[in-house]
Amino acid sequence: MPNKRRVLGLDTSSAKVGWAVVGQGDEYPILIDHGLLILQTKLRHPARMCRFEKFVKDLIKTHCVHDVAIEDLKAIQNAKTVRILQNYIAAATMATWKTISRDPIMLAQSTAHKRIGVKTLTPQQKRQMTKKEISEYNKSSVLTTTNRAFNLELGVQDYDVSDALAIGLAALAGP
Repeated sequence: MPNKRRVLGLDTSSAKVGWAVVGQGDEYPILIDHGLLILQTKLRHPARMCRFEKFVKDLIKTHCVHDVAIEDLKAIQNAKTVRILQNYIAAATMATWKTISRDPIMLAQSTAHKRIGVKTLTPQQKRQMTKKEISEYNKSSVLTTTNRAFNLELGVQDYDVSDALAIGLAALAGP
């Protein structure tokens, strides 16, 4: 296993999962690999969760990951969505325990964004915008911050992948 710390960041959902493996470089973080796992929505949730668990185990083994960081569910207000996503987080937790024998790091999206310096709106700015505009601004800010952190010219363009990068970077940065 490489002696520099590596973190797998996950932005889970029941249809697609953004993931990113980040590592500690000599001076700056290193983007090792990233992608988007599309789960077959034709399959029932138990089958999707099994495939997701195997995928996470394979990523941990392939990239010699030291820690897994997952975006927690604090910001989600829909109870049905929370119940479904809890199962995917449980699958990622099982994969983590089976491969590196530890709990994943659970990070609130707001905590992760604060740790890596994502620009946020002031309350006054939020009052002047619709929920959709706020969401788009937040997604754009995460994309910009994560791409800048790794000096990516073309950059990551998927919001789920950039959220996974943010979670991984925040976990790498520590408490």
